[in-house]
Amino acid sequence: MSIWDRVKNRDRIGTTGRRAEAKTARRLGARQTAGSGSGTDKGDLELPKFLAENKSTTTGSIRLTLDWLLKIRHEAEGVGKVPALTLQFTTESGAPRSGGAWVAVPERVFKELTDG
Repeated sequence: MSIWDRVKNRDRIGTTGRRAEAKTARRLGARQTAGSGSGTDKGDLELPKFLAENKSTTTGSIRLTLDWLLKIRHEAEGVGKVPALTLQFTTESGAPRSGGAWVAVPERVFKELTDG
């Protein structure tokens, strides 16, 4: 693969990720944060009670890192919200594949939601 093919591939992946984030925001009724966490706003998606980090892939797997979870927990706590991680396994258009849209929350939140 030439360097130009790699650049085109990287741009396509970035576009797909941005599309997936926008579609996730619409499905969840969330506001996309300006700069997706790189500006003064933190996280990628903001809901009344939650601040979410959004991750997506067009492949069949995604590597989950503790850093992602700690980052969104720190940012959410800083603005008085509950942290969440949205994960999508998408098509090239950024739409989630069947069964491929998930939201992860801390265990304590899951227990509250399930009266556990």
